[in-house]
Amino acid sequence: MITTSIAPDLFALSDAIPIPGDMQLPVNAYVVRGAEPLLVDTGLGTAEEPFMAALREIIDPADLRWIVVTHDDRDHTGSLFTLLDEAPSARVVTSFVSFAKIGEDRPLPLDRLRLMRAGDRLDIGDDALEAFRPPLFDSPGTLAFHAVRRGVCFASDCFGAFLPGAVDLSTDGDGLPPADYAQGVGVFASANSPWMHDVAPQRWSAALADFRHRAVDTLLSTHGLPLRHRLPGLLDAAERMPGAEAFMPPGQEFVDAMLALH
Repeated sequence: MITTSIAPDLFALSDAIPIPGDMQLPVNAYVVRGAEPLLVDTGLGTAEEPFMAALREIIDPADLRWIVVTHDDRDHTGSLFTLLDEAPSARVVTSFVSFAKIGEDRPLPLDRLRLMRAGDRLDIGDDALEAFRPPLFDSPGTLAFHAVRRGVCFASDCFGAFLPGAVDLSTDGDGLPPADYAQGVGVFASANSPWMHDVAPQRWSAALADFRHRAVDTLLSTHGLPLRHRLPGLLDAAERMPGAEAFMPPGQEFVDAMLALH
């Protein structure tokens, strides 16, 4: 678990899923130590102990007021119920679909729930979180959250990237070759949001235009590196992503190869 200070009151907790071919997929959660402290996503369930230990180094969980769950996948909800015990004053911010799907494992307490829809705003004391549907997603429950005053966008899976295993997760995407990072984003987008290749061009451009019109200075994906200066270029590259070759996932040959190694 890697802890990175992105701004004086903004921190990333970063883990990674190893990908065949000496690649990795970052898995990030974000802490905002503001007037009403919040956590965005809660890490992998397989890494709950190191996640909670790293979180406690940044903030006492009891001080959290909001736990934002961008959607219900297990790499976003890993420590959620432990946090509900350790953060008794915190409310869970999520969509109705994510609330329902999380409840398939264990119901969320209604008195600690704040449901949001695209276009809703949440006052967090020194900022406002605006919820919106990001251009790329793999769950119908996905919401991205724009911290309007800070100019920070918590983009959920959108613009996540498959990265070489040697990339240091404490760095930012601005330090990598632009074409390499855009390629990692494109492959992940095709794998995670395969419907992208079937979207009408005008609808795809409209989705990206909505993102461009937001005053986002820093993009924070759950599965990417922080992006600042490179964000406009990435959005330009994203215009061409639906026309790229679709991701072809491994088949049984991958299982056979892994078994052969043992």
